[in-house]
Amino acid sequence: MTECVGHDCGTPVDDANLCAGCTELLARRIGSLGAWARELDITIARQARLGDRGPGGAVQPVPFDEHASADRDLLNADIRGLVRLLHPVNNPAGAPASSSIDDMATWLLAHLEDIRHHPAAARVEQTVYSAIRRVWRRVDRPPVTVYAGPCDTPIGDPDTTSCGCACHHGGPFTKCDVDGGCWQLHDQPTCGADLYAIPRRTVVRCRACGTDHDVQARREWLAATIEDMWVTSADAGRLLAILDVDLPSTTIRKWAERNQLVARTLDPAGRPLYRAGDILDLNAQRLARAHQRTERRGRKRQAS
Repeated sequence: MTECVGHDCGTPVDDANLCAGCTELLARRIGSLGAWARELDITIARQARLGDRGPGGAVQPVPFDEHASADRDLLNADIRGLVRLLHPVNNPAGAPASSSIDDMATWLLAHLEDIRHHPAAARVEQTVYSAIRRVWRRVDRPPVTVYAGPCDTPIGDPDTTSCGCACHHGGPFTKCDVDGGCWQLHDQPTCGADLYAIPRRTVVRCRACGTDHDVQARREWLAATIEDMWVTSADAGRLLAILDVDLPSTTIRKWAERNQLVARTLDPAGRPLYRAGDILDLNAQRLARAHQRTERRGRKRQAS
């Protein structure tokens, strides 16, 4: 038994280099290559309205995007390189129908099982991932987004070696000896890609695996996770910005000076570390007081 060579995976696999989950994810990415190539073609041909602004703020159209054209050539080169890696040049039989992205992607999908067992499976996975990420950055400037945490969609099969249950380590048809079943003891690989939601949208789709997530649920999970992190006053602002909390580090230090915020421990450099949840609680109180002051001022204006 070996470990999956997929990025940050390591799931135990028999007689293969990619686990079922990473193979499924790779198939989805290969299947999307043609669509990404067409997005690049649109970017190349259109008058790019992402260029510099001229006098009066008017956008100066750019009739040809040379960077997108270079990325299109690089995408073709990357995919041709994978085809050559898996299919010898001196063996024309069974080659892709043409050198187009669509035909090469179709050919790669037809040889997915070969890729899974190939010694260079990690290279194939990383090349496809990097190519898509590079194209995505080029085709458009993403809209303002909010971070919604990592995608927790299960992929592949759970690691049944992570517990000593009888049903997985005993003989055939052996009944599980774990109370309630052993499924909760197994490590389940998840997608793990970062989710970025468009403001006011209720659903965010994972760009890696295509799963839809409820934005509010993911943000609540993220807030609960952040609460138990230990941060310095300087790092707290950057961390809480993930939750759209605008909090200067000077405010955090003032709370500490007034003993409203207590350092629980020190980092290796001797700087005080605070629980992020304590900072969030104090900030909620600060905002509530500010809201009350605003209401009082409004009532005074009405009374006068």
